[in-house]
Amino acid sequence: MSNHLEPRTMKTAKIFALAALTVTAVACNNASEQEANTTEAQEVANVETAEKYNVSADAGMISWRGFKTNVDWGHDGTIKVKEGSFQVEGNELVGGSFVIDMESMDTQDYEKTEEDYGKLMGHLMSDDFFSVSTYPTATFEITEVMENTNGETSHIVKGNLTMKDATNNIEIPANINVTENNVEFSTPQFSIDRKKWNVMFASTGIEGVTKDQLIDDFILLSVDLTATK
Repeated sequence: MSNHLEPRTMKTAKIFALAALTVTAVACNNASEQEANTTEAQEVANVETAEKYNVSADAGMISWRGFKTNVDWGHDGTIKVKEGSFQVEGNELVGGSFVIDMESMDTQDYEKTEEDYGKLMGHLMSDDFFSVSTYPTATFEITEVMENTNGETSHIVKGNLTMKDATNNIEIPANINVTENNVEFSTPQFSIDRKKWNVMFASTGIEGVTKDQLIDDFILLSVDLTATK
């Protein structure tokens, strides 16, 4: 009996593994469809009469995923938020900003040696990617907050994202919950085209990159923050 069951078990495991791989591939291939609408930098919202809620560095995180376009390769990681604040008026978020600590960039999925992990993180922090020694922080400054009428999230938020030596305004979906003492701010996964922030290594903007070397232009991101009055 075991001779018959074992192949079925192995076959089932392969089916599940293939399904998981397919889901990951579809998510990555749809990254361009998830791209945040990106325009030139806009005027930052500032409401002088608004109440201030401070973003807690211990209760805030940005998750990221980078991957190759044509090869099953990718990494997931996090970046901490250094500081920030939200402006609230009439129980509604009307402005604010937060500082992203690029030096805290990490990956949680690396199963190789400590030496390999160090090489990966060193490469991401080098001038090939994010030039962290020159630009140790990035910033997001809210320019507009709108209610989302399609029901997928509670709000649409526009803000200037400054990373390396470039600033662009991005429009992202967000779930915002304001209470008397807290603001909870979270987003579903969205993507940005890294070339617009001059992160060019192995991108479509570089000539001579082979198909299997091509690292996708789009970085997948999600934001989860809590601010306290």
